[in-house]
Amino acid sequence: MNILVLGAGGLGCEIIKNLYMINKNSSIKKNQKCKNAYLIKQITLIDFDKIELTNLNRQFLFKLNDIGEYKSIVIAKYFNQFIPTFITPLIIDIKTLDYQFLEQFDFIISGLDSIDTRRYINNLLINFTRLNNYAKIIPFIDSACEGFKGHIKLIIPTITACWECTIDTLPSTNSSDDSAPLCTLASRPRNLIHIIQYVWLQQSNLNKGSPKIKQNQNQIDNDDEEDETLPIETLLKLCKARAKEFQIDDSILSPSYIEGIIKKTIPSTAPSNAMVASQACSLLLRLYHDRLDLESIDNLDTFTICNLTNGVYFYKFAAQRSSNCPVCSGIWKNYIYIYIYNYYCILFSHFGFLYPSAFS
Repeated sequence: MNILVLGAGGLGCEIIKNLYMINKNSSIKKNQKCKNAYLIKQITLIDFDKIELTNLNRQFLFKLNDIGEYKSIVIAKYFNQFIPTFITPLIIDIKTLDYQFLEQFDFIISGLDSIDTRRYINNLLINFTRLNNYAKIIPFIDSACEGFKGHIKLIIPTITACWECTIDTLPSTNSSDDSAPLCTLASRPRNLIHIIQYVWLQQSNLNKGSPKIKQNQNQIDNDDEEDETLPIETLLKLCKARAKEFQIDDSILSPSYIEGIIKKTIPSTAPSNAMVASQACSLLLRLYHDRLDLESIDNLDTFTICNLTNGVYFYKFAAQRSSNCPVCSGIWKNYIYIYIYNYYCILFSHFGFLYPSAFS
């Protein structure tokens, strides 16, 4: 089977590692070394982020010497030593993918940190299924982590609840959400909160200490009293410089604002990535080997929640399709609209623009 993996961050590293081990075990059972003995023929890995120092604590496939290199290329080089051409790295914007690209894959696994990108893939897969008259349906396994929590969603386009059907399960936040994976903080900060979190985590790594704020003092230090304190003026200067680099308005930046954001900073963890990735890959194997009861689709557990805050807990339930879903319900979508949208995308691509949102 051919698999498309989206994202090469903390989750992506774990997913790729698991898929490689699946291939290794399938080859051993067949007692062969030829490529046809492998269960997974090829993996296409898409990620255009570069490796940062802050990635190394949980993205175990990267080393100090890899900093500044593209994640997907480093991962492909490593695993292709053992299985030639096993991983094909792509450094492209996921929102430029089209139906012709998707039709080569049997499964798609996502470890993305962007909601918009996951919604785009969800929309694309549902339209792809309808346009080919259900001749091919590509299952979409979406996984995500934040701190000690995570989830896994199984989306079989037009059959189970799609990503948009379960969007209400996301935390109720506004555009200034202060929670984001480090990949986003490092490469694509969207607001001042992301700027402050990245600068603080970077400085904490350099000083080898855990974040702590001294009460009633206009400075921030680390847990170890022997470590040098970090003057708030230094952090303010670094935050302004980074905000300017990414063209983010810094007019509300102040020492008190920075302290408030730092108190809420929660790093992501390697154990949660490992647990979520294992569940995602297990789900893929059960699908491939027909171990899921697809005949009673309404009772199929398509949504798994993982919580490692106080132990290891998993909760599974059958996410129901929404009758008002603007993507999969077909209330106001029809084939004419889809063809118009496809033509619109071709025009945008021709003139060098990103694809427009189909369901905005």
